[in-house]
Amino acid sequence: MSALVGNLILFISGLALTVTSGADVLPVSTIRWIQVEQNVLLFALPSLLCAWAVSRKPFDLLRLNSLPPVGAWLCMGLFVMVALPAVNLLSMLNNMVSLPDFLSPMEEWMRAKEIASAEITVRLLEMDNLATLGITLVVMAALPALGEELVFRGLLQRLIEQRIGLHAGVWIAAVLFSAIHLQFFGFVPRMLLGAAFGYMAAWTGSLWLPIAAHFLHNAFAVITAYLQQRHIISVDVDAIGAGSEWWLGVASAAIALWAVSLIKRYKIREKTG
Repeated sequence: MSALVGNLILFISGLALTVTSGADVLPVSTIRWIQVEQNVLLFALPSLLCAWAVSRKPFDLLRLNSLPPVGAWLCMGLFVMVALPAVNLLSMLNNMVSLPDFLSPMEEWMRAKEIASAEITVRLLEMDNLATLGITLVVMAALPALGEELVFRGLLQRLIEQRIGLHAGVWIAAVLFSAIHLQFFGFVPRMLLGAAFGYMAAWTGSLWLPIAAHFLHNAFAVITAYLQQRHIISVDVDAIGAGSEWWLGVASAAIALWAVSLIKRYKIREKTG
């Protein structure tokens, strides 16, 4: 089983590097298709196939057969609503990290990857009507939420949990989840979001809760970008909780942690595969 997990990680890492290389010079429509293929062929499909290979009850293994109670959904909604300032503060702090001089070539490469990823994201978020808004919500919110949660919280975290424990499973999967995005100066906030999603899955025994949280988090970014482009709102949401508003980021982090901790009381009986 450990060999299977290792091979899956190497497979995803290699293909992720392949599909992102040179994407900044491709048409936006092609980049969208790459994103669709990545989430279906790199994440969702391998997760389902691996689950079938290692378990007689693959949907139980992936935690797809259970729905959390209403209270857990409400706590998740609170987490998503309040987490943005904390994410912005952590992103600001993460971006201030500087490697030692002898690692400067690596830092230059990391920052180049960060800039390239940001440029691709900006292009994907170009929306001039409701139709492109809908397409972008599918490409950047719905499919990543389903595909990434299946592979990281549904499969990898679950298999690691079964071998070395819940917390190891949550944090190892969260580190891999953040690393696979190749956005190193946003590594910490994405890792912590991944850990929050992981505890949601582990405590409730349902993958649907982190799938919904992941979707809502991404969808908020897409919708606010659309509203900014249509000049309906002018606030810079990426600055909320950062800079002089650091106190808002700290308060956001405290409330978000509290919201996640509340989900633990809604733990349901899990089925094992």
